Amino acid sequence: MKGVFIHEQLEYRIEVPLDDVSQGDGFVCTFTIKNHTAAPKKLDGLQLALACGDSKMRFGEKGSPAILRSAPLGPAWELAEQQQHSMSWPVTLDRNCVISEKSQTLFMSYGRISGMLNTLALTVKPHVYLRSIVEILESSFQFVPKAQRSVGGWVETKLKPPSARRLSLVNELLLGFRFEEDGIALRFRFTVKKFDTSANTMKVGKGVSEVEIKLAESALVRFGAIDHALVEKTIEEALQTVATPL
Repeated sequence: MKGVFIHEQLEYRIEVPLDDVSQGDGFVCTFTIKNHTAAPKKLDGLQLALACGDSKMRFGEKGSPAILRSAPLGPAWELAEQQQHSMSWPVTLDRNCVISEKSQTLFMSYGRISGMLNTLALTVKPHVYLRSIVEILESSFQFVPKAQRSVGGWVETKLKPPSARRLSLVNELLLGFRFEEDGIALRFRFTVKKFDTSANTMKVGKGVSEVEIKLAESALVRFGAIDHALVEKTIEEALQTVATPL
Protein backbone atom coordinates (compact mmCIF):
# COMPACT_ATOMS: atom_id res chain seq x y z
CA MET A 1 0.00 0.00 0.00
CA LYS A 2 1.24 3.45 -0.88
CA GLY A 3 0.14 7.03 -0.34
CA VAL A 4 1.56 10.29 -1.68
CA PHE A 5 0.66 13.97 -1.77
CA ILE A 6 2.46 17.27 -2.50
CA HIS A 7 1.98 20.43 -0.44
CA GLU A 8 4.01 23.62 -0.82
CA GLN A 9 6.39 21.76 -3.15
CA LEU A 10 7.19 19.14 -0.55
CA GLU A 11 6.32 15.58 -1.53
CA TYR A 12 5.23 13.26 1.28
CA ARG A 13 5.20 9.54 0.55
CA ILE A 14 4.29 6.59 2.73
CA GLU A 15 4.70 2.89 1.96
CA VAL A 16 3.42 -0.19 3.80
CA PRO A 17 4.72 -3.45 2.28
CA LEU A 18 1.39 -5.31 2.62
CA ASP A 19 -1.97 -5.11 0.88
CA ASP A 20 -3.77 -6.06 4.09
CA VAL A 21 -2.89 -6.85 7.69
CA SER A 22 -4.42 -8.80 10.56
CA GLN A 23 -4.86 -7.98 14.21
CA GLY A 24 -1.49 -8.41 15.93
CA ASP A 25 0.56 -8.18 12.71
CA GLY A 26 3.79 -6.24 12.48
CA PHE A 27 5.15 -4.33 9.50
CA VAL A 28 7.67 -1.62 8.66
CA CYS A 29 6.32 1.69 7.37
CA THR A 30 8.57 3.88 5.20
CA PHE A 31 8.07 7.66 5.27
CA THR A 32 9.80 9.81 2.62
CA ILE A 33 9.88 13.59 2.18
CA LYS A 34 11.25 15.18 -1.01
CA ASN A 35 12.00 18.87 -1.54
CA HIS A 36 11.03 19.87 -5.09
CA THR A 37 12.16 23.49 -4.71
CA ALA A 38 15.46 25.17 -5.54
CA ALA A 39 16.03 26.23 -1.94
CA PRO A 40 16.33 24.47 1.44
CA LYS A 41 13.06 23.78 3.25
CA LYS A 42 12.65 23.79 7.01
CA LEU A 43 10.85 20.71 8.23
CA ASP A 44 9.00 21.02 11.50
CA GLY A 45 5.76 19.70 12.96
CA LEU A 46 6.08 16.45 11.04
CA GLN A 47 3.76 13.60 11.89
CA LEU A 48 3.85 9.90 11.18
CA ALA A 49 1.31 8.06 13.30
CA LEU A 50 -1.00 5.09 13.59
CA ALA A 51 -4.54 6.37 14.12
CA CYS A 52 -8.06 5.01 14.48
CA GLY A 53 -11.31 6.47 13.21
CA ASP A 54 -13.03 7.44 9.98
CA SER A 55 -10.21 7.87 7.48
CA LYS A 56 -12.21 10.57 5.66
CA MET A 57 -12.43 12.71 8.80
CA ARG A 58 -9.98 15.57 9.16
CA PHE A 59 -7.84 16.12 12.21
CA GLY A 60 -9.08 18.93 14.43
CA GLU A 61 -12.72 18.26 13.61
CA LYS A 62 -15.18 17.12 16.26
CA GLY A 63 -14.71 13.41 16.73
CA SER A 64 -11.43 13.49 14.79
CA PRO A 65 -9.32 10.31 14.60
CA ALA A 66 -7.49 9.17 17.73
CA ILE A 67 -3.70 8.82 17.58
CA LEU A 68 -2.71 5.40 18.92
CA ARG A 69 1.05 5.84 18.62
CA SER A 70 3.43 8.05 16.67
CA ALA A 71 6.95 7.80 15.31
CA PRO A 72 9.78 9.77 16.97
CA LEU A 73 10.64 12.24 14.21
CA GLY A 74 12.98 14.42 16.23
CA PRO A 75 13.46 18.21 16.13
CA ALA A 76 13.10 20.46 13.08
CA TRP A 77 15.74 20.29 10.39
CA GLU A 78 16.39 21.59 6.86
CA LEU A 79 16.04 19.52 3.72
CA ALA A 80 18.34 20.67 0.94
CA GLU A 81 17.01 21.64 -2.46
CA GLN A 82 15.97 18.71 -4.69
CA GLN A 83 16.85 16.26 -1.92
CA GLN A 84 14.81 13.66 -0.09
CA HIS A 85 14.89 12.04 3.34
CA SER A 86 13.47 8.63 4.28
CA MET A 87 12.89 6.89 7.57
CA SER A 88 11.52 3.48 8.54
CA TRP A 89 9.14 2.91 11.45
CA PRO A 90 8.27 -0.58 12.74
CA VAL A 91 4.60 -0.90 13.70
CA THR A 92 2.92 -3.77 15.57
CA LEU A 93 -0.87 -3.78 15.76
CA ASP A 94 -2.60 -4.62 19.02
CA ARG A 95 -4.19 -8.08 18.94
CA ASN A 96 -7.50 -6.49 19.96
CA CYS A 97 -7.34 -3.54 17.56
CA VAL A 98 -10.38 -2.63 15.48
CA ILE A 99 -10.90 -4.38 12.16
CA SER A 100 -11.73 -2.44 9.00
CA GLU A 101 -15.41 -1.71 8.46
CA LYS A 102 -17.60 1.09 7.15
CA SER A 103 -17.66 3.07 10.39
CA GLN A 104 -14.00 2.84 11.38
CA THR A 105 -10.56 1.62 10.45
CA LEU A 106 -6.89 1.97 11.34
CA PHE A 107 -4.75 4.17 9.15
CA MET A 108 -1.40 5.87 8.90
CA SER A 109 -1.43 9.65 9.27
CA TYR A 110 1.47 11.53 7.68
CA GLY A 111 2.52 15.06 6.73
CA ARG A 112 2.88 18.30 8.72
CA ILE A 113 0.60 19.24 11.57
CA SER A 114 1.08 22.94 10.78
CA GLY A 115 0.59 22.42 7.05
CA MET A 116 -1.35 19.42 5.79
CA LEU A 117 -1.96 15.86 6.94
CA ASN A 118 -3.01 12.96 4.77
CA THR A 119 -4.02 9.38 5.58
CA LEU A 120 -3.45 5.90 4.24
CA ALA A 121 -6.22 3.54 5.34
CA LEU A 122 -5.15 0.04 6.37
CA THR A 123 -7.21 -3.02 5.55
CA VAL A 124 -7.27 -4.82 8.90
CA LYS A 125 -8.66 -8.35 9.05
CA PRO A 126 -9.61 -10.31 12.18
CA HIS A 127 -6.87 -12.27 13.92
CA VAL A 128 -6.01 -15.56 12.24
CA TYR A 129 -7.27 -17.49 15.30
CA LEU A 130 -10.74 -16.03 14.91
CA ARG A 131 -10.75 -16.69 11.18
CA SER A 132 -9.91 -20.34 11.90
CA ILE A 133 -12.70 -20.63 14.48
CA VAL A 134 -15.23 -19.17 12.05
CA GLU A 135 -14.05 -21.62 9.38
CA ILE A 136 -14.70 -24.50 11.81
CA LEU A 137 -18.19 -23.15 12.51
CA GLU A 138 -18.75 -23.19 8.74
CA SER A 139 -17.24 -26.57 7.87
CA SER A 140 -18.09 -28.68 10.93
CA PHE A 141 -21.34 -27.05 12.10
CA GLN A 142 -22.73 -25.48 8.87
CA PHE A 143 -23.08 -21.96 10.26
CA VAL A 144 -22.97 -19.19 7.64
CA PRO A 145 -21.06 -15.97 8.49
CA LYS A 146 -22.92 -12.76 7.62
CA ALA A 147 -20.96 -9.79 8.99
CA GLN A 148 -18.14 -8.78 11.32
CA ARG A 149 -17.48 -5.67 13.38
CA SER A 150 -15.40 -4.35 16.29
CA VAL A 151 -17.27 -3.23 19.37
CA GLY A 152 -16.14 -2.70 22.95
CA GLY A 153 -12.80 -4.45 22.48
CA TRP A 154 -14.41 -7.53 20.89
CA VAL A 155 -14.59 -8.65 17.29
CA GLU A 156 -18.13 -9.88 16.73
CA THR A 157 -19.07 -12.27 13.93
CA LYS A 158 -22.74 -12.64 13.05
CA LEU A 159 -23.64 -16.14 11.84
CA LYS A 160 -26.79 -17.79 10.54
CA PRO A 161 -27.42 -21.23 12.08
CA PRO A 162 -27.98 -24.39 10.02
CA SER A 163 -31.44 -25.82 9.54
CA ALA A 164 -30.68 -28.75 11.84
CA ARG A 165 -33.58 -29.77 14.06
CA ARG A 166 -31.62 -29.48 17.30
CA LEU A 167 -30.96 -25.78 16.54
CA SER A 168 -34.49 -25.02 15.40
CA LEU A 169 -34.96 -22.47 18.20
CA VAL A 170 -31.82 -20.50 17.27
CA ASN A 171 -32.30 -17.48 15.01
CA GLU A 172 -28.76 -16.14 15.06
CA LEU A 173 -25.34 -16.50 16.67
CA LEU A 174 -23.19 -13.51 17.55
CA LEU A 175 -19.70 -14.83 18.28
CA GLY A 176 -17.45 -12.48 20.25
CA PHE A 177 -13.67 -12.94 20.28
CA ARG A 178 -10.91 -11.14 22.16
CA PHE A 179 -7.56 -11.69 23.80
CA GLU A 180 -7.34 -11.36 27.58
CA GLU A 181 -4.37 -11.49 29.92
CA ASP A 182 -5.05 -15.10 30.83
CA GLY A 183 -5.96 -16.35 27.36
CA ILE A 184 -8.72 -16.00 24.78
CA ALA A 185 -12.38 -15.31 25.47
CA LEU A 186 -15.16 -16.63 23.23
CA ARG A 187 -18.64 -15.21 23.80
CA PHE A 188 -21.54 -17.09 22.23
CA ARG A 189 -24.65 -14.90 22.19
CA PHE A 190 -27.62 -16.73 20.70
CA THR A 191 -30.84 -15.05 19.64
CA VAL A 192 -33.49 -17.70 20.28
CA LYS A 193 -37.23 -18.19 19.87
CA LYS A 194 -39.27 -17.94 23.06
CA PHE A 195 -42.83 -19.16 23.44
CA ASP A 196 -45.42 -17.40 25.60
CA THR A 197 -48.43 -19.59 26.29
CA SER A 198 -50.19 -17.33 28.78
CA ALA A 199 -53.92 -16.49 28.49
CA ASN A 200 -54.62 -19.61 26.41
CA THR A 201 -52.65 -18.23 23.49
CA MET A 202 -49.21 -18.97 22.17
CA LYS A 203 -46.94 -16.18 20.98
CA VAL A 204 -43.46 -16.54 19.59
CA GLY A 205 -40.97 -13.93 20.76
CA LYS A 206 -37.20 -13.52 20.93
CA GLY A 207 -34.78 -14.01 23.76
CA VAL A 208 -31.02 -14.08 24.25
CA SER A 209 -28.93 -16.90 25.64
CA GLU A 210 -25.27 -16.14 26.31
CA VAL A 211 -22.31 -18.24 27.36
CA GLU A 212 -18.68 -17.12 27.63
CA ILE A 213 -15.84 -19.62 27.49
CA LYS A 214 -12.19 -18.83 28.15
CA LEU A 215 -9.36 -20.84 26.65
CA ALA A 216 -5.67 -20.80 27.41
CA GLU A 217 -3.76 -19.76 24.29
CA SER A 218 -1.22 -22.52 24.94
CA ALA A 219 -4.06 -25.07 24.73
CA LEU A 220 -5.82 -23.50 21.75
CA VAL A 221 -2.73 -23.23 19.55
CA ARG A 222 -0.43 -26.16 18.94
CA PHE A 223 2.59 -26.04 16.64
CA GLY A 224 1.41 -22.69 15.29
CA ALA A 225 -2.09 -23.87 14.32
CA ILE A 226 -5.51 -23.95 15.96
CA ASP A 227 -6.41 -27.20 17.74
CA HIS A 228 -9.53 -28.16 15.76
CA ALA A 229 -10.63 -30.80 18.24
CA LEU A 230 -10.58 -28.32 21.13
CA VAL A 231 -12.45 -25.70 19.11
CA GLU A 232 -15.10 -28.19 18.04
CA LYS A 233 -15.52 -29.35 21.65
CA THR A 234 -15.87 -25.73 22.81
CA ILE A 235 -18.44 -24.90 20.14
CA GLU A 236 -20.42 -28.04 20.96
CA GLU A 237 -20.40 -27.08 24.64
CA ALA A 238 -21.92 -23.69 23.74
CA LEU A 239 -24.49 -25.22 21.37
CA GLN A 240 -25.72 -27.59 24.06
CA THR A 241 -27.05 -24.59 26.00
CA VAL A 242 -29.57 -23.83 23.22
CA ALA A 243 -30.03 -27.21 21.54
CA THR A 244 -33.44 -28.83 21.34
CA PRO A 245 -33.44 -32.49 22.51
CA LEU A 246 -33.83 -34.88 19.58
